[in-house]
Amino acid sequence: MPIFAAALHLQEVKIDATDPALARLVSGTNHLSLFAQRTGQGVLRLSYRVPTTGQDGRRRAQIPLALGPSGIVRLESARPDLEVLNGQLWTKTAGAKSNVYDIGVAGLEFLVLEWRNQADGAPVATGRPAEGSKEFYGIGLTRARNLTVLNSDGSCTHFAEFELPAFQREDFRLKLPARARLISVSVNGVEVSAPAVEDQLCPIRLPVREAQQTAHRLSFRLAYPPLRLGFVGTAELTLPEVFQTAGTLEWVVALPNGFDTQVISSGLETQKAAPDLSRFGDYGRILKAQAHTHLTKSLAPPGTVSLSLKYRQALP
Repeated sequence: MPIFAAALHLQEVKIDATDPALARLVSGTNHLSLFAQRTGQGVLRLSYRVPTTGQDGRRRAQIPLALGPSGIVRLESARPDLEVLNGQLWTKTAGAKSNVYDIGVAGLEFLVLEWRNQADGAPVATGRPAEGSKEFYGIGLTRARNLTVLNSDGSCTHFAEFELPAFQREDFRLKLPARARLISVSVNGVEVSAPAVEDQLCPIRLPVREAQQTAHRLSFRLAYPPLRLGFVGTAELTLPEVFQTAGTLEWVVALPNGFDTQVISSGLETQKAAPDLSRFGDYGRILKAQAHTHLTKSLAPPGTVSLSLKYRQALP
């Protein structure tokens, strides 16, 4: 059970076991390990501090974890704005003085958290929300619509449409899949000039909410790596990653005419009803007459969403 110790400051170690000599903590060059003489029951308690890094007004902490086939972290913090960049945020419970985050960390060596840096050491706002605001119980995105178009020449284009409450103050961030390229971004119908992308991460500053405005609408167009289609084969696709829970997640995948598809795995629910493609302009109007795969999910947590698809070309 190694725990990587690079740059961490170990403050306290306590092992509760029926036999005090059953196990002990040993340190290596870049990790801590638990050495056990034999199997048995016990409780290991570690207290350590980790450094944080800052960039673009945000702070990030990388917390070493005990490795195992499954695991969960229960994190208590006075901060109500912690974002989990890896793992799965299952629940968040707000209390009077602290917030409890239940996070799935199976197979992870580190838990990476990020939050907005408070200027001049200002305290984190807690308690009741400001007058005129509204709590959405952790749903940062009202709706996320995705359309992936695989063309007969092997090119692959992805469209993503996000709707989020207009009172949200934090910048929106989108992580592109590996080898994907950003083509364009628009916010509330206005194209963003030269959007920045670093390490596949694209941050978008949200505009000031206008009077009577209830939602922001963000549109992304991406070029996915080419995917050559044969007569029979499989396709592996991944959605752009968001860092907020989506009330409704929708994904439509369209192949050229004459292809039949079968979903192997996705974690989403296959729908028989025709999707609403009107949000995707000319592409949506043309694709209405084509066969496509329609997938949805309610209350989709932050994290990577992938699709494994089997296809077959129908020959006359």
